[in-house]
Amino acid sequence: MIQNVKGLRGFLKYKLYFLCQFINNRQEDTMANKVRPIKPMEAAKKKIVAFPYAVFEAFNELLVENFDGRDAVITQKEVVDLMVAKGLDRDEVYKKGWLNVEDVYYKAGWEVEYDRPGWDEDYAAHFTFTAHKPLK
Repeated sequence: MIQNVKGLRGFLKYKLYFLCQFINNRQEDTMANKVRPIKPMEAAKKKIVAFPYAVFEAFNELLVENFDGRDAVITQKEVVDLMVAKGLDRDEVYKKGWLNVEDVYYKAGWEVEYDRPGWDEDYAAHFTFTAHKPLK
């Protein structure tokens, strides 16, 4: 009987040790899957989801209106005014960075360059959208 108790105690210790190892490994795996550096494509996908539809509607309407077959120039004022007309708050557009569409439109096939005047220049801030590949 005493030998069986010692054997049972050793067996339970053995099982408990491996159960603890298993739990620790699972926690490390779970943590590793939850927190890790974000990849550029993941950031772009999340950014697309973060934009209200009105942002894309405004840029798309102005792209169609201004596209000459090679590029389109859209002033910041006209795109913000159109976003506001579609129901977005002007301050929120700037605060939430909804004008930072370069990565999203790059993924869609556009090169986007944003240009704003320096302290000694006088012109309207604008976006230039150029197709990655020339249209034929």
